Amino acid sequence: MSYGKLAVQVVNAYNSQKINKPLCKKELIDLWKKEAKKSKPGKPLGCPKATFLGICTAGYVIGIPPISYSPSIKNRLYGETAIKLLRAFPYLVSLTPTGLWNLVTSTLKASPVLKTDKQHNHQMDVILGLWKRGYIKLQ
Repeated sequence: MSYGKLAVQVVNAYNSQKINKPLCKKELIDLWKKEAKKSKPGKPLGCPKATFLGICTAGYVIGIPPISYSPSIKNRLYGETAIKLLRAFPYLVSLTPTGLWNLVTSTLKASPVLKTDKQHNHQMDVILGLWKRGYIKLQ
């Protein structure tokens, strides 16, 4: 299973539990861990989780309240940049995760905010999975 499908499962599980707590950080992180254990062999990667929590923190995910879930600035920035690119150019959804990653890092290199010489570590799987399912706010 891809990290995109995992992110969709977490949002589905979160919304189906109708968690109405204003500070639901623990519940969302626990759902990620639970769904990851069910679907991924071995230890799940931290970057996809940090990207997911980062875009939730920023308020991009439908149904997830925007509170501080993750301190990861880099992975949040990768996710936010990808979402902004997809909003501006929706046809980019046809890119592979690696193709979107290359576009995101190229964009970030144009305004050197952080070091972008890292390799794709499934962050864009999360973004594309949620985008294709309609779970990313379009504005």
